[in-house]
Amino acid sequence: MEEQRIIPEMGLKERTRWAINQVVKANNLSNEKLSKLLGVNKNTINSYRTKKTPPSVAFIQSLSEQFGFNPAWIVTGEGPIYMEGGGEEGAFLPYKEDGEREPSRVEAPESGYGTSDFKISEMLYKATKVLESDTVYSKALAGSITALYQAIKKERK
Repeated sequence: MEEQRIIPEMGLKERTRWAINQVVKANNLSNEKLSKLLGVNKNTINSYRTKKTPPSVAFIQSLSEQFGFNPAWIVTGEGPIYMEGGGEEGAFLPYKEDGEREPSRVEAPESGYGTSDFKISEMLYKATKVLESDTVYSKALAGSITALYQAIKKERK
């Protein structure tokens, strides 16, 4: 399983841009092809790639589901970059131009930061502040928590 990464120099817009660029590069996609795949306007993809606007919760969820990214990492920069099965070398990207699903690989961003120890009480405090913020981040975190809870629940059966 990939190590937990905290990359503080990358904000939400930078992580979104990085993830989109990895998908585009690994799958040789244009903004237009990626927008069709994710069900958004090509101008939306361009806006996210140029960091003009932060991504919507729906976009983060769609990008994560289609290409194996951890939505919590995109939103917070903490945790594994890829969901289970991505491995340390990168995520499997389930897209091929002819529509068939075939894995591609992308590399994780380089960072001088390794794994990080954390206190549960500090994480709960931070999560509470985010969830109470009534922002796009609160909705993304709530969705991520729910998805992770369901995955753990399913795994323990």
